[in-house]
Amino acid sequence: MMLFASDLDQTLIYSSRHTKDADPTKLRVVEVLEGKVISYMTDDAINSLQDLMKRIMFIPVTTRTINQYNRVTIFSEDLRPTYAVTSNGGNILIDGKVDEKWSQHIRQRISKDSMAMDDILCEFEKFTHESWLHRGLVADDLFYYCIVERDLLPVDEMYSFGEWLSSNGWELSIQGRKVYFIPQAVNKRDAVLHIKESEGMQIVVSSGDSLLDLPLIHASSHALIPAHGEVFELGKNEGVPFTQSNGIKASEEILKFVASIED
Repeated sequence: MMLFASDLDQTLIYSSRHTKDADPTKLRVVEVLEGKVISYMTDDAINSLQDLMKRIMFIPVTTRTINQYNRVTIFSEDLRPTYAVTSNGGNILIDGKVDEKWSQHIRQRISKDSMAMDDILCEFEKFTHESWLHRGLVADDLFYYCIVERDLLPVDEMYSFGEWLSSNGWELSIQGRKVYFIPQAVNKRDAVLHIKESEGMQIVVSSGDSLLDLPLIHASSHALIPAHGEVFELGKNEGVPFTQSNGIKASEEILKFVASIED
């Protein structure tokens, strides 16, 4: 019994700037916001995933909030996974509805193990500057992320702050123009392993491109990381292979990898 848990953005679904190597006639729009196309998948990736879902359990796993996940219509129309992990593991959806027991469990762990968000943000404000910080948001009352001007971001200072975060029960992730501060209890690994245990699964295969994906990747039986994104740029794969392809073509390679294990 095998479970495939995959990150979405820049792993299975891609913005237009990551589709330059794809045949435009074989791209399918999977997300639209206010009339603007946000994300695509290739027809080959959709067909491969659809075929896999007939034989194994597929779980979309994303740092997106519940509302942001629900914008990806491919998972509510063409493909309908029983489970989805959103909010970086802070929420589990079962047939589109929030698993309240899991949510309560996570909030109890945050309260016990992590410094209060207000205190984290007070410390962050000591070195922020309007030249690079555009706006900050609290996601599903679980974690904080902000939109930044990446070229002006004081990266060394930010990673130093990340070490302080880690000592206080939080984790830092920098993904393009977004910077995340997330309680350590809110992680993709624990949510997926909870589903694995509930469903009696034996094998977990995973993929993802950010540092937030690494706990799940390292807890998996098999994994493949796209040759782009935060993990690739930092070389933090720690023995887990990268795809040969980058951009949207990496999604097709990941799905072929999963099928080869399942076979």
